[in-house]
Formats: sequence, structure tokens, C-alpha cells
Amino acid sequence: MNTSQYKKGKLTYRVYEKMSVDELISLISSEWDDGFLAFSKGEIRLKDIPTGTDLKKLFSETHTTGQYEGYLMEAGLWRQSDGVLEEIAIERDGTKFFVQLFRLLKDENSTEGMPCYFRENVNVRATGQSKLFQSKDLSATEVIMPEYRLHIYITTKR
Repeated sequence: MNTSQYKKGKLTYRVYEKMSVDELISLISSEWDDGFLAFSKGEIRLKDIPTGTDLKKLFSETHTTGQYEGYLMEAGLWRQSDGVLEEIAIERDGTKFFVQLFRLLKDENSTEGMPCYFRENVNVRATGQSKLFQSKDLSATEVIMPEYRLHIYITTKR
């Protein structure tokens, strides 16, 4: 693999199965740069959710507003700070949630995570008829772990 255009870092990857609403809320309760919430009918961008919204109600109750209806079925959130990029993918599984958390540490000397290569500012193209994001809103960081044949993209805001 030619790594000349990549930097070295560390990646952690966690999978949580059958996570309860309370466990999920404790995991996501801090600030995120952006993301989306997809309901049975309709989607909403994270930045468009009113400040002070009760996350427990958002993730556990059915909704009947005009913009989105039904149960929250999936969500994707991302953030970056202090040399760390994180993205979380959430999918409903009955009354519980399946959660994947990716965390890229840009410091190759970090004691956390497994060695990886990353490349920042990869162009992202909004697919289909996205009403939430335009290509100008998003960027991504490409992450590769050759030893594990893992190749992912962590979403970032522009």
C-alpha cells in the first residue's frame, strides 16, 4: 500500500448490541458537530433539533410532528476536537439499539487504539435526493487499517 498521501494515527472501534435508551443517551449526551436522525417517516438534521429537546423522549417515543413521524429508526452523529474525530452510527433493534462508534486519534503515539493511516478532506458527494445535506456541508476523513482490511470514512463538517 502506498501511504505517501496518508498520515499515521490510531483508531478505536466499538460495537454495542442491545443498548438501552438510557445507555445510549449517556453515550451521546455531549455536543456533536452535526448528524441526522431518521424516523419511520422523515428525517431531521441534528442542528435543526431545538435546544433543550429531551433526548430520552426523542429516542424512545413515537412522534407525530409534521417534519418527522414514528419511531427513531437510525441516527448518525459526528464531531471533531483536539485531534480526535468521532462518528457514531445508531440503528433501532426493537426497544434497544445497535451502536457503532469510530474514534480516530490523529496522534500516532497515542496509547489508545490500533495503528492506522488517514487522509483528511476527502470530498463527499451527497447521494440521491438528500434534503438534509449538500456536498458543500460535508467532508470526510478516509481511514485505512491494512492489517485488518478495514477501510472507512469518518464524516466531518466543512
